[in-house]
Amino acid sequence: VPTVALKPAAAPELTYDQKLDLFYRKQFVLVGLENAPYVAKLPTFRAGLYNWNAGLVSYAAGLESLTDPALVDSDKLNKLAADLDANLQAGRDTLNLKSISNNDIAIFSTVATELFRAYLKAEQRSALILGLEAADGQMPLIARGGKEAAQIITLAVWEQYDYKFGTLARTALNSPASDEPQNPSADDRKASIRAILDLNIKHAATIQALQALYNSYAAIPVAHADLVKAAKKNGLTLAGLANFLQEIKRIDAFYERLKGASSSQTA
Repeated sequence: VPTVALKPAAAPELTYDQKLDLFYRKQFVLVGLENAPYVAKLPTFRAGLYNWNAGLVSYAAGLESLTDPALVDSDKLNKLAADLDANLQAGRDTLNLKSISNNDIAIFSTVATELFRAYLKAEQRSALILGLEAADGQMPLIARGGKEAAQIITLAVWEQYDYKFGTLARTALNSPASDEPQNPSADDRKASIRAILDLNIKHAATIQALQALYNSYAAIPVAHADLVKAAKKNGLTLAGLANFLQEIKRIDAFYERLKGASSSQTA
């Protein structure tokens, strides 16, 4: 009698919440925060994003200094280059950006340092352009790190939201968990409903800030490429730097907006 191979039972389809939970756990294990309370994760990730932003700000400040001989100072530029490297490394390590290696950051830091030094030494447009072109090749790396940071923080924000929404909703529906206060009063239930509305407003503001931050990082390579084109034509000028510096300012502003929105949501 021929035997019939039995097909193993298909794994049950995961729910949306289960899939989201797997995302959380995977990322939090990577950064060593799998057992931390949710309120401990978001500040840590925000600190990593701050470092990554600060690295980009140091690079932009160095370029801005080169546009005016009165602003050029070798000690200042050397410090900006060192800050760039230290901040990018700290941001990468805190966020555990696996797609970006230490060597990737070292290449960008070295390129930026040599760009500053070469221009200080020779003040020749050719040296400046070569340095800018080398840095331009690393801009997709910087943009990727920023976008990944925004995505990681988005996961933490959603976990925080899910936790707080669940607690408030259970109180509002008079179905608290065993470790939560039992038999909430009518006033407590009404307060929970109002808190849910407030939470939703703050959560939406945080998500909007994260999306804007992601979009600004995505625009960095194009803004830097435009900077290189302008420098080839007219040298490094504030006018040529304008779009790139504007994107850096936008990123910094979105970070501050995110910090305020997510801090109020944590409260």
